[in-house]
Amino acid sequence: MKKNISSIFDESGCLGERQMMDYLHGRLNEKEMHALEAHIADCDFCNEALEGLMQVKNKEQIPVIVKQIHRQVHRDLRARRLRRRKVKMYIGLSFVVIIILVILLIAFLAEYYTIK
Repeated sequence: MKKNISSIFDESGCLGERQMMDYLHGRLNEKEMHALEAHIADCDFCNEALEGLMQVKNKEQIPVIVKQIHRQVHRDLRARRLRRRKVKMYIGLSFVVIIILVILLIAFLAEYYTIK
């Protein structure tokens, strides 16, 4: 799972963070710029990402912002995994308790009917 979310910019066939930053800083040649603009015309994900990056006033802060987003995503995913583990544990524990209760009920009924 960690590999799947290693970067908010990593999508198969999509633009990378470096390409977007080069675009924002005007470091792409004409061919690269045309390819990038053609891609963002068809890709909502990259279009939204680029629009978001363009709204950042201090472009030098973008790597810091991206790292903060990555940390928050990883923190949220870790919390979600812990919640899932707890739920699975409680389901398993409930299943064991139910089995024990059924066994006790069967033992009680067997004892009750053998006494009469």
